[in-house]
Amino acid sequence: MKKPTINAVILTRTVNDEVRQMTKTCVESLLEHGQDDAAIHVTIVESSPEGTQELVYPSPWNTIRPDSNFNFHRYLNCGIAAQQADYYLLCNNDLLFHAGWLRELLDAFKVAGLGSASPISPGLESQERLRKHSRSKFRLGYHIAREISGWCLLVSADTLRQVGPLDELFDFYFADNDYTVELRRHNIKHALVFDSKVSHLVDKSQSMTFVNGPKPAAHLIPKSIAPFKRLSWIYQSDRMIDGFHKFESKWGDYLLVRLKQLIHDVLFLQLGIGVLSKMLFQSRPREQPVSRVPWVDSEGEVE
Repeated sequence: MKKPTINAVILTRTVNDEVRQMTKTCVESLLEHGQDDAAIHVTIVESSPEGTQELVYPSPWNTIRPDSNFNFHRYLNCGIAAQQADYYLLCNNDLLFHAGWLRELLDAFKVAGLGSASPISPGLESQERLRKHSRSKFRLGYHIAREISGWCLLVSADTLRQVGPLDELFDFYFADNDYTVELRRHNIKHALVFDSKVSHLVDKSQSMTFVNGPKPAAHLIPKSIAPFKRLSWIYQSDRMIDGFHKFESKWGDYLLVRLKQLIHDVLFLQLGIGVLSKMLFQSRPREQPVSRVPWVDSEGEVE
């Protein structure tokens, strides 16, 4: 049987040899434990500043340098457009892939009719708790850092054709939130797959591609969420607040969107009712940012 094809898109910022080694280890573990299950093409999307070109990666890994400032979704779009495939693996460079990670993800796609999936990061409390209390090999859902591992997503080509280019309005913060709303809007199932293990080495990461700004002034904290102390994570920086405002400019009031998400998940995931999804999630009219890279058309060809 013919193996599926996968374009593994890895974002990195290779500012020194330590980061280069971390990225190499990520790719090597990805291939070692995945190439028996699929034909994998590696696309490294590099955001390092000028003067670091000597820190290159070996062939046949494809390294591209977008001609623009770092934008999380734009850089992923560039990587996606670099190679046509059946599936696209969208991930950070601070990962360590374990045996069977890809086989388990692909099996879950077939069994559950998924369009998107994430592996579990061993030791991450929020995901380990879900695994401990589950009687299944996977859990359907769209919650950030629970079912959605924003640092590692396997997405089918059909899913990307439905949601279109990732919205480049989101240069970093709230990019995952936007992705989850798009999945819900199109009734695309996502799951956390418990037997697929990819360690997220957040404590060892040397390559954050987006740097936090200063803590926001009190008057900049959105009035709609100021009374809710459990949403204090949004107050982390000016850029986080900016991402929050971008999210509301597209989808509407944050707390109302949260309520709609709860309604959708009961209707669609529990009752199988999906006819209301596009009515629940309507993006506000605005001039959509135009992707600067080719995309995948309805026939699966790169435009």
